[in-house]
Amino acid sequence: MAQHNADQITNWKGQSGERWVAHQARLDARLEVFGQAAITAIDDAVKMTFEVGPLSRALVDQPDDIRARASAAVRAAFADCPGERSVMIDGATWIVTARNPAQADSD
Repeated sequence: MAQHNADQITNWKGQSGERWVAHQARLDARLEVFGQAAITAIDDAVKMTFEVGPLSRALVDQPDDIRARASAAVRAAFADCPGERSVMIDGATWIVTARNPAQADSD
């Protein structure tokens, strides 16, 4: 075991752990906002996914049961990507430019 892990374990088994237990209700209440913020972020991200983008177009004429199943799947996927107040998903953007060779001389 690495020394820093051993030090941390010793710390939590000592005064830090005792303080946390003694003040657990107060600390949990202070930290709860981050949990609620993550839930709100997931709700907002699911809503946005159903309003814009390819999934919204794919589900536009689908029955409610299909939309509900899709919503549950998206929510589960986003739950694996929490930020403090956001959903952190990977993304990519391509910027493509082109020139008309016939007009290149006239520029």
